Parts: sequence; structure tokens; C-alpha cells
Amino acid sequence: MSDLDFEISHLDKVVKDLKETRDVVIKKLDKLNLTKSYDENDLAVALSYVYAKRIFDIEKHGSSPYFAKLVYKDDAEQMPESLYIGKVGFSNANDEIIVVDWRASIATLYYDSEVGKVQYKTPSGIRSGQMLLKRQIEIADGKLLSISDSDLMTNDELLRPYLNQSADKRLKSIISTIQAQQNAIIRAPRKNLIVQGVAGSGKTTVALHRLSYLIYQMKKFETTADYLIIGPNKVFLKYISYVLPELDTENATQLTYEEIAQEVVGEKFKIKDKNEVLKDLSDENPAPKCLKFKNSADFQKLIDEFIEKLAIELLPKNINFMGVEVFSKEQLIEFYCQNKGGDIQSEFARLSNFLTGKLSNPKVSKVVLQEVFARAKAEGVNLGLKDEWKLRDIFEKGKQDFFRKQIMFKKLSILKIYGDFISSLKGKGDYDYLISSTLQNIKNKMFDFEDLPALIYLKQKIASFKAYDNICHVTIDEAQDLGQFHYVALKQLFTNCIFDLFGDMNQAIYGYSSIENWDQPNQILLNGNCQYYQLTKSYRTTIEIMDASNLIGNCIELVVGEPVIRHGEKVTAKEVSEKEHQFILPQLIKDACKQFSTIAVLCKNESECERVSKILSNSDIEHTILKDNSEVRGVMITTVYQSKGLEFDFVLLSDASEKQFDTKNIVDMKLLYVGMTRAMHSLKILSVGKICPALKSLLQN
Repeated sequence: MSDLDFEISHLDKVVKDLKETRDVVIKKLDKLNLTKSYDENDLAVALSYVYAKRIFDIEKHGSSPYFAKLVYKDDAEQMPESLYIGKVGFSNANDEIIVVDWRASIATLYYDSEVGKVQYKTPSGIRSGQMLLKRQIEIADGKLLSISDSDLMTNDELLRPYLNQSADKRLKSIISTIQAQQNAIIRAPRKNLIVQGVAGSGKTTVALHRLSYLIYQMKKFETTADYLIIGPNKVFLKYISYVLPELDTENATQLTYEEIAQEVVGEKFKIKDKNEVLKDLSDENPAPKCLKFKNSADFQKLIDEFIEKLAIELLPKNINFMGVEVFSKEQLIEFYCQNKGGDIQSEFARLSNFLTGKLSNPKVSKVVLQEVFARAKAEGVNLGLKDEWKLRDIFEKGKQDFFRKQIMFKKLSILKIYGDFISSLKGKGDYDYLISSTLQNIKNKMFDFEDLPALIYLKQKIASFKAYDNICHVTIDEAQDLGQFHYVALKQLFTNCIFDLFGDMNQAIYGYSSIENWDQPNQILLNGNCQYYQLTKSYRTTIEIMDASNLIGNCIELVVGEPVIRHGEKVTAKEVSEKEHQFILPQLIKDACKQFSTIAVLCKNESECERVSKILSNSDIEHTILKDNSEVRGVMITTVYQSKGLEFDFVLLSDASEKQFDTKNIVDMKLLYVGMTRAMHSLKILSVGKICPALKSLLQN
């Protein structure tokens, strides 16, 4: 029997076994559901979940149960074993393992090793042995399509069929193509890590698979909801949401930084589009410098000074009994300073406990009682014997409510406090523009992205938000776009978390306020203790697209990506007039629609998006302008900055002229790099007028 015939026969048996297993499990579940007497904590509830999950996995993956085969002989065993690796693990009706989950320890051999002497880590130690066969298996709807043995093909040859797929299909077919460098990150110990990866290196893929791996490893101790993904925008989060169910991570919390800020502050306000600032980064515009300052350690220091004063102001003028002072403001300040630590609300609660405990000492309470009655007499306040016993009872029994009612403050408006802080800056420096612009924003309840860390920070310093206390692990994608103060605020919010940061400094288009290097978040957020990885190989684009993108390196410093050996169409650019632009652009899109599933026209800004939309509408081309809730499919128009983190089969840069992209402007060059690296298979470039000099070599003859 040939290898192919053997694998066809084996697949038929596995598919049949899984169908039988599903029927057995359905009967078990039905029998369990007949029992209505158990409560939520009953073992039956846990069993019903296990059965339901098992049925779901079989129905979802049973027709394509695995993607690889290993023949492995452990040094401690006499006979080799055949292992089939799938997106989930499967057992037959007799609970015998027939497919190994890709997240299992032994499955790492498929990603890391080649035929020959191998070893892998397990919870109990390192295992060694011989890998006799490593086979890639392509299955669709229960039919075996092909088999490829790794010793007969290069790694790039094995990858090429997957990389040639369209964007919507590739997003669901990534488990079987994880590379050794990526696998090392996915299976890295659960510690803080930073991953610097060039465009197309699979940062998002690795981030999601690492999340899946960690959840699988920790499933006995944590739930999927204890993991948080912070994405750059809602389009990105919707884009990745399609792959999360395949990775058993669909219940992971997914939020943008903006959504986190709004939830933490708990007040209604809007957030400006942070990309508006990119329209004018000139020295004459004070906004970028102002926003940069709001993300600085100096701005944080000013807030800390304000909070110190605010805490003192929030203390009551005294603690009194029937209008007679028990403790003065000065005493409260002294006691408060002895009990600092945490947010103001916690400090005040601690102060209340401190006073209660202090007066539980008979010697102290006797002295204080004498002082209170002497003060009452001097102020003409008549305290009778009944009042004396009442006050004595408060002291002796340690009734905290007496102090809490006078010390604790009601819920404060963080927006109002932020306004008070901004107003307090008058006369402290050259803050005129910052003060006037921010106060106007507060009045309109419309904030800059760079205001958000200050709002979160104030909330955490005054009365900390507790709803995220269950979060144990935070994954941040496009992490290069956050500033120093953004990371300070996250540290205040997620105090006991492990962080995974994924990004690309090549794509740091918000340089006026974002981090300058990876050491900054490492020191601020991770206490200088992280694992650092670099991904330099790009799997997204063809050699032609990567070579064209790397032309930007002639203008700014770039970490140049290394492409997989996959050739495609030549990248071409064309200078056109305004009139020519209106009929050449739709023709290029019509041609692309004949070949590709996802087609993107990328523009410098929203106004250009609107112009392109009119051009396509006039040519009766159905399209979508990407918004927060848009799906990535068909013909799309979006800005370059909105496209970050996404990928498309075909990309058309609508206007890469020197008017739009200045080679001397770092942000412009990074935007151009981002736009070009969104393309998987084909990239076309139009320029209304003279093309950006960096791309001149791409012009058609």
C-alpha cells in the first residue's frame, strides 16, 4: 500500500471513529440532561460542559481532524508511535487518543524539529528520541487532498500553498503553518514578553496562538475571560474575532484602549480620532507638542502633585461629635500621612480604621474624651451624661461608621477633577495652549487619545476601578503606538498581570506621542524584566512587494524584512493627472475583482477616501468605507493608519505623490511603509502628479 493510500484509509477510519464518538457522547449528554435535580455546583454541570464541548469540536473539526503526522520513537520506548496533530485533540469512544492537540508538549516537534535526533520539554522534564517522519497533510471536508514529507521539500515550499491563499481563508489556516521562531514565542514561559516583528511576520498570529496555548496550559486554574486583548481599533478586533473560536479563545475579553478608558472613568465622553493630528505635524501647530507632553513623565509628575493636594482638600475640616471637634484637620492630615498607600479612597478607609483603633485604647480615649468635653464647655455646647456615654460607646466599641460617615467622600467626577487639574496649571509654566485646548475639550466632553491615560490614572489614584481584577494576562497588539503614560496607566489598572507586547517600531506612525523604543515600556510596565524576541521574516507578502516596501529604508531607518521565497506580480507605479485618476483607478479595481477576494484602496486621509468612494460609485463598483463595525471583505476603502494590523489580497495606493508623502517626514514614510506592507499578492500604486521620490524606481516605462 502506498503512503497516500494508507493515509486515505487512516483518515476514513478517524472520521468514522469521531462520528461514532459523537453519537456516544450525545447519548451521555441526553441522559445527563434528564437529571434536573442538580444545582450549578454539581459535578453534572461540569460534565455537561465537557460533553457539549466534545460534541462541538467533533462537529466543527471532525471532517478535517488533523493537519500533520509524526512518527516518533522515544529513547525510553522500544517501538515508535504515529501521532496525528490537529487544531484540537480527539479521543475515540474508548477514550483512546487518536489526534493530539497542537498545544500539547509533544506537538512542538512538528514546529521545531526535522527528521532525526530530537528532544522536547514536558512538565515532568525533557524527553529525547528519534523523529522518523514529519508529514504535512491537507484535508478538506473529510477528503485527503495531499501529503508532503518535510525531508523531501524545503520549508518555503511547504509554506507556499498556504501563503498563496486569499486573506479571508488564510486567517483560519494558520495553526498548521506556525514556524519554529514563532513557536518559540507561542510556547515561551508565562512571563512578560516583547515581540518586535516586521510587517507580515505573523505578530498577530503569534499573539493569538500564544493566548490559545496559555489558556490550554492553565485551563484548570483560569477561564478564557481572564485574558484580555487590547487592539488598535474596532475594525482590527472584529477582524481577529473570526479566528478566535478556532483557537478556543472566543471568550477572551477584547477591547481598545479607548473602550478601557471609557469603562474605567464611568462617565459619558467622546474621543477624537487620533489620526486627525497626522494631518498637520508642522512646528507651527502646537497640538503635537502638547500631546507629546501629555504622555510624558513630567505631566505625570504634575498630576501626582495635584493628587497630593486633592487628598488633603478632600479630608473633612475636622471629626466632630454634635458639632464639637474630636480631631482637627491638622491631626487628620498627620494621621493620613501615616497611613498612605493605594488610592485616596482606600487611604481614607484606612484612616477611619486607624482612628477607630487608636480610640480603642482606654488611655487614649480617656484623654480625647476629656479634651472633647473641655472644648464643648468652652464653646458653650451642652453635652449631658447621655451624650458622654454615647461618645464613650463609640470609642470603646470601635464604631467605624462614626468616622467613615465624616471621612469618606461621595463618588467624584473624574472629568471635573481633570478639569480642576488642568486649571491648576495656570502660572506654572508655558501651558497656555494645553490649558485652553484641554478645557475646551472637557467642556465639549471630547478628549484626545493622549488624555486617556491621565483620566485612567486619576481614577486609579482616587477610587480605583475593580472590574478588571480578574484579568491575569494582557496581550497588546500594535503596542508601539502607545505612549509612556499610556503604559503607566495600564500598570495602575492591571496590577497583577503578565503582559505580552507585540509591535513594530517601523510602523510607529504616532511618533509625536508614542514610545521611542521598546525599553520604555519594559522599564515602565514590566519593571525591566521581560523576554525579548524579534521576528524578521515576512510571510505575508511576495518578494516583489517586500523589495518595493524596503525602498522606504532609503529615507528612514528600517528593520528590513526577509521574505519567504514566494514570487508574484511586479509592483508598478504610475503618475497620472486628476482626470486620468478617475478612470484608471476603477479599472484597476475591476481587474483586481477578477482575481482576488479582499481588495483595499488605501488613502492618506478621510477626505481622499470620500473622493475615491465617489469615483468607484460613478463606475458602479460596490465597495465599503471601513468603519468600526465593518467586515474585511470585498472592495474596501480606508486610510493607511486604519489599515494597520490588517492584510488584503490586493492593495492599491490611491495617491503616493510627493504632495501626500514627504520623504523628509518620518511619519509620512512610515505611513507609506504601512500601506505597502498590507498587500499579500498584488500591489499597485498611483500618483496624482509627481510620485514620492522614494518610489520613483517603481514607475512604469
